[in-house]
Amino acid sequence: MEQTNSPRGPSYAGTFGVILLALILFAISSWQSYTKRVQNEVLEQQMKKVGEDVQQIQKTIDTKVAQTTTTPSIYPDFDSRLTMAKLTVLSDFESWTPKATKDPSKTKRVIILEKGKIAKGYIYIRASLNGKPLTQWESVFLTMNFKGGHLFRPQSLPLPTGDVTELFYALNDIPYLPSVPYSEQRQPAHVDWSKYFNDKGRIVMDTFISSMRPAKIESIDLYYVCENGEDCLLKLGQ
Repeated sequence: MEQTNSPRGPSYAGTFGVILLALILFAISSWQSYTKRVQNEVLEQQMKKVGEDVQQIQKTIDTKVAQTTTTPSIYPDFDSRLTMAKLTVLSDFESWTPKATKDPSKTKRVIILEKGKIAKGYIYIRASLNGKPLTQWESVFLTMNFKGGHLFRPQSLPLPTGDVTELFYALNDIPYLPSVPYSEQRQPAHVDWSKYFNDKGRIVMDTFISSMRPAKIESIDLYYVCENGEDCLLKLGQ
């Protein structure tokens, strides 16, 4: 007896596969879009943070600049030397007074010649003992035209603290002790050296360190400003 096949229902396998593939592709596309959006948001946040940081840094810089330009210097005289003419009178000179006597080989005499007139001037001395500041037992002796003595350290104009003894004075007001022993409890005398700096003036400077041990004059510098319209010059002579 002949058999006949029963009719089959419609096949959904292929359609389901297509739908599944479409869902997968959509999910991948959505994930990529989401990831890209998140990355863009993160990037925007980072750029915003960088911008805020840059603004804060700029604000800090502006504040510092404003403070620098508006806050008065705590060392007005010392800082003013940076715009002045300079003459190095002496540097790296070993000096002391063995057996408490003035040894000519440990002292220095310098003649300073100059032309014109100066409006103002300063002298800057740096001295040391074994690479350190002088103690109460040592002093810097300095005269101009034989006027002066042991420079009185407490009345130095204000200046930053250094590794050695540093003294800064206006030439028109030099405090000194005329004799030893050096003591910061004594009352100093004062001399005006600026009056020696006249046209074609000649200044004799004597200096040494009063010390029982070898000490050093690191440097002595003169800073000065010419009077208006003057062609002034300080230089070393013989």
